[in-house]
Amino acid sequence: MRNRGAQNFISKLMNNQGVWVEKKADIKEEILTYYKSLLGLANTLLPVVDPTVFLNGPTLNRSQQLALIAPITRQEINTAIQQIDDLKAPGGDGFNSCFFKKAWTVVGEDIADVVMHLFDSGTVMHFFDSGTMVISDNMILSHELVKGYGRKGISARCILKVDMQKAYDSVEWVFVEHVLVHLNFPSKFVKWVMECIKTVSYSVRINGIGTIPFDARRGLREGDLVSPFQFVLVMDYFSRMLKQLKKNPLFKHHPRCAKMNLVHLGFADDLLLFCRGDQKSVSLLYKCFLSFSAVSVLVANKDKSSIYFDGVKDDQQQFIMEELGFPKGEMSFRYLGVPLSTKRMTIAQCQPLLEKMLGRIPSWTTKFLSYSGRVQLIKNVLFSIQVFWSQLFVLPSKIVKMIEATCRRFLWIGGTEISKKALLAWDKICLPLTASGLNILDIRTWNRAAISKIIWNICKKDKLWVRWIHEFYMKGEQVWDIEPKQASWMVQKMFKVKKYIEQAGLYEDDLMSMPKFSIKKMYLLMRGVFTKVPWRRMVCNNYGAPKWIFILRLAAHERLYTRDGLVKWGVTKNPDCPLCQNGLETIAHLFFQCTYSTIVWRELLKWQGIQRLPMEWTQELQLANEHGKGRNNKAEVHRMVMAASVYHIWIERNNRIFQQKTRDPAILIRQIIQEVFYRGHLKARLAYRLEQLNFYP
Repeated sequence: MRNRGAQNFISKLMNNQGVWVEKKADIKEEILTYYKSLLGLANTLLPVVDPTVFLNGPTLNRSQQLALIAPITRQEINTAIQQIDDLKAPGGDGFNSCFFKKAWTVVGEDIADVVMHLFDSGTVMHFFDSGTMVISDNMILSHELVKGYGRKGISARCILKVDMQKAYDSVEWVFVEHVLVHLNFPSKFVKWVMECIKTVSYSVRINGIGTIPFDARRGLREGDLVSPFQFVLVMDYFSRMLKQLKKNPLFKHHPRCAKMNLVHLGFADDLLLFCRGDQKSVSLLYKCFLSFSAVSVLVANKDKSSIYFDGVKDDQQQFIMEELGFPKGEMSFRYLGVPLSTKRMTIAQCQPLLEKMLGRIPSWTTKFLSYSGRVQLIKNVLFSIQVFWSQLFVLPSKIVKMIEATCRRFLWIGGTEISKKALLAWDKICLPLTASGLNILDIRTWNRAAISKIIWNICKKDKLWVRWIHEFYMKGEQVWDIEPKQASWMVQKMFKVKKYIEQAGLYEDDLMSMPKFSIKKMYLLMRGVFTKVPWRRMVCNNYGAPKWIFILRLAAHERLYTRDGLVKWGVTKNPDCPLCQNGLETIAHLFFQCTYSTIVWRELLKWQGIQRLPMEWTQELQLANEHGKGRNNKAEVHRMVMAASVYHIWIERNNRIFQQKTRDPAILIRQIIQEVFYRGHLKARLAYRLEQLNFYP
């Protein structure tokens, strides 16, 4: 934490004049001046919005208008709150939606009053407020458009990659209001929206200290759930402006784009503009963008924008670049965070994905994470990083192996160093819990399942990129009957996933009959059915601590590093059990034939009211599994006790070897009972059973 605090501290700052500012007060003033000029000042002179632009697309009809301004009920407000994710914070007070759901009987009326006040009066209570195409659609079309770049004898074409500077922060409120009005939104609804936009104040946190809030005069709040919709309406005005270009005989479309009047692809503030590579077409396209910039105050960041040519003579390229002020870019480049390339994706292009995963791990290695803790980080953090890429591309096999190797090393050694240490093979770890695995995603199969959704879209949906596929490749044929060899490498890879869909037992008619597509269901179908292990109930229906269950799972697999294996590998010469110093240490000896572990397990059986002696390890597993059928309290407590016993006996064994610390069996028994008692009381229905066991044997 100290290191992070030092890295995030601003000790000096260079101002607009190129002078270094070091005093705290001067740094604060410089930062505040910047943000006030960015967010706290509005342009007083703007061009008028052109009403004819809105004729190039739909506007709201009367029934839609009435639906928007229909009276809001308190039940609708409650339903909206319930639909917000528990970890999302609707306001700047720090309370997440889970708090409001749990405390709705207490705060519900007040919250409803505030919301109703907005809809009734058209004003927001200020104390309450503080501080489109899917990406995959864009990527498919953009790969289709660049696939010819780099070939000899190709016709003239060009792409403008426009990065808009401070897009959300620069939008003028009056422009948003004019767009809403011209799209026929009801005046009452426009007033609601503008009230939400305008009642904003910002406080800048400088070196951990917040400044006095200042009122905003323009911009949309990033992170606000409504802001993306407002920004889409802003960009819709630009889309309608571009549609007018086809009426100009001097403008020529990018090859293959005229049929669909495709001139641009946009996602948030990232724009790709397409046209033929002649000076007049590029000039008309850019002038259209400049007209949009003038009315919306959204300008291009020329340092991050580029222009890409092919089939255009050098002198013409130079003339166009001088007119636009954009530098010339080279294929391939990054678009929406992933590579956009004319050729199939290389290992080097996937490096950002690997680096992002590797960059997360060092911040975790200093923590004392158990195996089960690492598993949760792999499932919830490391794998979530690759999900975005996996839904866009068929990942190269080598990249999949590198991702798995990264996760495997983190699981077993807690770092990124190259190591062959692995107590279980990765394919076993990816098995379901009932089949002895940890239910970690099989990335290769999940990637295929995710791409299958794109195939389903081709069968079902009427999207722009789907119409493109049908227009240029399918031409009335069925999806299962074509192999688009003339398509981009991305589309060709997508169509090859059909064979994996067939292996899962599905065909085109099956996809056509699906009203919705579930990647999870397709993943499970592609994975198939696995044989369940006899001891599955011990690990699947166990309320014990995850670290207990992980060690229990390794013991059931007989994959703990006991001395019988270590002697074979030459790691140690001493084969004796460190707990009893009598006999070869094996899994079967450690659980529960060793005199030390026998005492522990015998007393814990007695504590549960089970009148028998400890048995051999495989018999104990079998008996516990049979005894654990159903959801009765005795069986659930027994599973917890066994997991805790295996874990703590293993820890005691390691402490004796590595730290030369020993504990009497009675102390270990007492600790196990205490931890089981605490864990069990987290489940209300186990409390009665544990109250009956409120003693030490």
